[in-house]
Amino acid sequence: MKLLLSTFGFSFASALLPLLNAEVYLGAVGTQTTVAASLALALVAAAGATLGKVVWYVVGKRSVDSTWVKKKLDQPKVRESYDRWEERTRGRPWYSAGVLFVSSSLGLPPLLVIAVLAGSLHMRLSVFVLSCFVGRAVRFYAILAGVAWAT
Repeated sequence: MKLLLSTFGFSFASALLPLLNAEVYLGAVGTQTTVAASLALALVAAAGATLGKVVWYVVGKRSVDSTWVKKKLDQPKVRESYDRWEERTRGRPWYSAGVLFVSSSLGLPPLLVIAVLAGSLHMRLSVFVLSCFVGRAVRFYAILAGVAWAT
């Protein structure tokens, strides 16, 4: 039970603070666990990471109205990029979910950036949470099970 709680806590913290690396933590945990236990640990880690990314999603959602962001969006290149993302995602929840799933499972583009962008583009929270959770669970299970199997 302590391992599950510490895994949840570390995953949550690593989602907030990029200097903490959940993958390295899970790799170390994977050396001490079995392939069978990897699924439960991956789900718990994914829940913690998703909850942490929801914080960044909310930051993105609220930041659109800030003076700093409005000033940034006055710059032509920044506005063009933002408008391009908005055009791509507006009315296309499957596209948005796909980009988020790829980011959360592969790490490219960086999930923190995508979480903030998803919030600022007003992606539905339910789509964000589901895509992020599934992607993180897949990534974390691959790490845990892979290391557990190899050791």
